[in-house]
Amino acid sequence: MPKFISTYSANRRDLSEKSRALKRRPSSIAPSRHIVLRLPPYHWELNPIELIWADIKNYVTRHNTSATIEATRNILAQAIGQVTDQKWFNCCNHIATAVEPRMWQSDQLCEDLVEQLIIEFSPSADEDDPV
Repeated sequence: MPKFISTYSANRRDLSEKSRALKRRPSSIAPSRHIVLRLPPYHWELNPIELIWADIKNYVTRHNTSATIEATRNILAQAIGQVTDQKWFNCCNHIATAVEPRMWQSDQLCEDLVEQLIIEFSPSADEDDPV
């Protein structure tokens, strides 16, 4: 198993245990079987709602010819009505299969570069030798 995967698994377990203690289920959804999905902050690209909002905004932009508030509301309602379960599934699937793996890959590349840049200082007999 590659080092970063085992490190990720260990970190994930630690974070999972800590987050359980800090973030309990909100009481408003406690009786239901809903799951609270907490996404990483500052990573909008991992949030499928961003893809849905982009579709809605594009639809409104393409179809809004009158620019009145009432017409815009009607077109917005139409755009929201076109968001189906299948569209949600496709957005979630795209993030899970295309976006997230790419982010993990770049994270690993950054990790490798940082490891190459780390200079360890340790006392040695050769302190006078230039590096």
